[in-house]
Amino acid sequence: MFQKTIFLSLLVTRLAVAQTTDQIGGKAFEMTKATVEFLATDKKTYGYQTKESCPACVSYQTLNKFIADNKLTKADELVNAAQKKTAELTSQKKPDAEVLKELRSFLLERVTGGAERKHRLTLKSFAAYQNQLNTLAGLAPVEAAQPPVAETPVSDQEDQEVAPDTVAAEHSSATATSSTTETSFFSMSLFALIASLLSLAGVGLLFLRKPKQQETNASDQKIAEMSDQLFKLKGEYSAALRRIEALEKALSRQAVPQPSAPQPAASQPSAPQPVNAPVPPPAPRPEPARAGQNVPRTHTEPYGPPVNQPAAGLSTPEGAAIPPAMPASSAPAAPKPGIKSERYARTADLGDGFSMGGLLPAAERGTIYQLALEGHIGTYRIVENTESQQLALSDPYSYLSDACEYLNQPRANARIMTEKPGQVSLQGDKWKIEQKARVSFM
Repeated sequence: MFQKTIFLSLLVTRLAVAQTTDQIGGKAFEMTKATVEFLATDKKTYGYQTKESCPACVSYQTLNKFIADNKLTKADELVNAAQKKTAELTSQKKPDAEVLKELRSFLLERVTGGAERKHRLTLKSFAAYQNQLNTLAGLAPVEAAQPPVAETPVSDQEDQEVAPDTVAAEHSSATATSSTTETSFFSMSLFALIASLLSLAGVGLLFLRKPKQQETNASDQKIAEMSDQLFKLKGEYSAALRRIEALEKALSRQAVPQPSAPQPAASQPSAPQPVNAPVPPPAPRPEPARAGQNVPRTHTEPYGPPVNQPAAGLSTPEGAAIPPAMPASSAPAAPKPGIKSERYARTADLGDGFSMGGLLPAAERGTIYQLALEGHIGTYRIVENTESQQLALSDPYSYLSDACEYLNQPRANARIMTEKPGQVSLQGDKWKIEQKARVSFM
């Protein structure tokens, strides 16, 4: 209700000002039109046939067309000057009657002032033109000039009798015109004053209610900031969990199995058995070989060196267990210069890079990044797999923000396009991100 009151008061003020301006503009146009039609009757200046009136002239555009059709030289300049003069007088906030009077004087001076224009005062159309301007300006009309008659002597008494009547008539006409103009101006001024007071009252009420609105806006802004912070913390928490999972997987790949504890010696010390080796069935002891005699293998001996047996030429203390063979380490080897390789990763698990233990030799479900490595440098990009891209878009803060620079805002069900691959370099046991990949979402 309050906003409607303010709107109505401002609308009433604008309508009042617009009505006053439209009235002045309409009368100013009629004065300008009457002046152009008067110029069309000047056969001395424009000595060819012309139309002396323009009933279809309802705007300055149609009036200028009338001037061009009748070849009224420099009349268009007069129209422009009249428009500028009207705008100048209106901007000075003068009363309507005074604006129209000054515009009337301006137009009369432009068409009759100067020695080369004095002949227009004697034209038959001048009286009608002058009366038309006076009517539009709110002045009394001028009586048409009478043809000259023979002078007859008039007594002083007749002079004295006629003069007071003439003076009284002129005075009453001027007084009536002035009172009409003043009444119209007073009514419009009163209307504009009432509208202005309503506007001021509305603005005052608006200022009274403004502090409450400011408090509400401040509370809403604070709630929005807290929501943004909570969303950011959730994203950081989710990213931390994923990094912990990636580190655990990397550590599990790099873990080396520990050797088992030595087993106790067999009951017969003369025949110790190695740990983790199957016990062969009892076999007949061969006779000790003589010097220089070859002893053939029996069918119970396995071909090749036995599992966990000492190498040839090495002796094992009696009753000691032979440790199992150590498996090869699963940790990725450092790249060799000039050799190209391809690796995959789910996230930039170190924040500013990819750990060597977190890289995969082949694409798996959920891998987001594809790395092309050569020596100690390489590039990376987003994989083309649709399922992996949708996984990344489900949480861009955790999967993409550390390693990618966005060219536009990510959105669900979009296609991730790698516009420029990222740059990495090997530093210790991680591939450090030197320049983030630039991606767009189509």
